[in-house]
Amino acid sequence: MYGLLHTCMITVQFAPTSFVGQVRTYRFFEGSVANTMQRLLTGQEHGLHVDTPRLPLSPKQLMELRLGSIGAEGDHTSFQDVYINTNMAILSDPHSNAVKYVRDHPLLYTLTPETRLVRGSLPLTKEQYDHSDGFVFTADESETLQHKQYALPKRRKAFWEYAAEGDTTLTKDYITYVTQKTKLSFDQVMGLDFLSRKGLRSWVAGRPYYGSNGGDNFFRRDRLAGVAAEPCVVAQKIADAHAWKKSLEQRVV
Repeated sequence: MYGLLHTCMITVQFAPTSFVGQVRTYRFFEGSVANTMQRLLTGQEHGLHVDTPRLPLSPKQLMELRLGSIGAEGDHTSFQDVYINTNMAILSDPHSNAVKYVRDHPLLYTLTPETRLVRGSLPLTKEQYDHSDGFVFTADESETLQHKQYALPKRRKAFWEYAAEGDTTLTKDYITYVTQKTKLSFDQVMGLDFLSRKGLRSWVAGRPYYGSNGGDNFFRRDRLAGVAAEPCVVAQKIADAHAWKKSLEQRVV
C-alpha cells in the first residue's frame, strides 16, 4: 500500500469518532463523485469521523485487485463484476476534440456537493487542460474512437499501459485476463467510450466480463472506491490539489 509518511507536517483535524472495529483497506462509495469525494477523503459524515481517510482507487490498483495480486480475502471477488470510478480523469480540450487522460488529477480532490457542474462535467479552462500532464488522444484519434471504440489497437494498448503506470507486465497480464474472461481478442475488448462532452470527468473502468471497457462519467450514478491511507498523506493531497487549482486561477487574473 501507500508509504506511511509519519513526518508529514500537515495538521489534521479529527472530528468525533462514531465507529469501532477493523477498517477494510478497500471500500466502495455509491453516489455521485462530487457528493462522495470529500466523504471518502476525510472519513467524516455529518460532523462525525465514521471511517479512516482514504484516497480514490487508481486504475493500476484496480487491475491488481482484479488479478488478485493485492487486497484481502473477498476483494478479488467484490471488484470483479462492477464498474468503478477511478482517480484518473478525462479532460476534453476546450479548443479542439483532443482528449487527455490524467492519473490522479488534482481537480478530482477539490470536488464537493457544491461544485458547479455543466451537464455533469466539471468546467475546465484551457490553462487547466494545458498544465495537466497525461496521455493524449489527438482530435483525429478521439473522433475515430467516438465512432469505433475498439479502433486504434496500438494506441489503446499504450493507453492501458499508461493506466497501469507503465507496468508492462501488469498491462500484459490484465489484457490476457480480460481476453480469457470474454473469449475475445484485444481487437474486440478493452475499448474506450468517448462522449462528446467538454470539461473534466472521472474515468470509469468497466466490467471484465463485458470487456473491461473504459469510459467517461458524469458524476451521477457513480461508484468510487477508496483506499485507506495515512491521514497526513490524504491531507497533503488535498492541500496540493487546492494549491494547484489556485496557482492556475492566479495566472489568468
